[in-house]
Amino acid sequence: MLGVAINPRGLFLPKPNTPSTTASERRSISGISSRFPRGFQFSLFWYAAILQLPDQVTDTNRQPQRALTYVKKSTPKSDYEAAYLACLETMWKRQLDISKPEHLATALRRVFLEGKVQEILTEASNPKIKAELTAVTEKVVKEQGAFGCPWFWVKNAQGQEEPFFGSDRFHYMWRYLGLPFEDIKLKSRI
Repeated sequence: MLGVAINPRGLFLPKPNTPSTTASERRSISGISSRFPRGFQFSLFWYAAILQLPDQVTDTNRQPQRALTYVKKSTPKSDYEAAYLACLETMWKRQLDISKPEHLATALRRVFLEGKVQEILTEASNPKIKAELTAVTEKVVKEQGAFGCPWFWVKNAQGQEEPFFGSDRFHYMWRYLGLPFEDIKLKSRI
């Protein structure tokens, strides 16, 4: 289910940034999400037991996305997935801003030896990698209708594909993919 890195800032450049509940693009895919109970949403707080927001979350530095673009292009899929997860954990669990090179290197060292880490950091500034990230971002905006982050394009075992938008949609994706998961449960009143 792990996808390509995209530039989230690029998702908003072609059109003004509006809340996802009012964006016309959101309404246009509402038929796709309508199979789920109306008004049924989770917030990021559902994940609070394992995730915390870093002190500073910024999308202005694209180095981590460029680094992952290079990793995906130059390493086996298993290494890309491990690097992607290492970046997520470094940012969300360890509270390190991976837009800073030293913290991005910390994340990458969990997967790669020092020489490869330095290669990745260098190649992340390569104009070809920058252009590739821009091209992928433009593709998801123009061809798949992306209008925000996170944006997931998911293919299930039957070969059907659908978009999912938002960090509160993982359980919908798991259900769509037929993956077992433990859903949220309400506690009884005291």
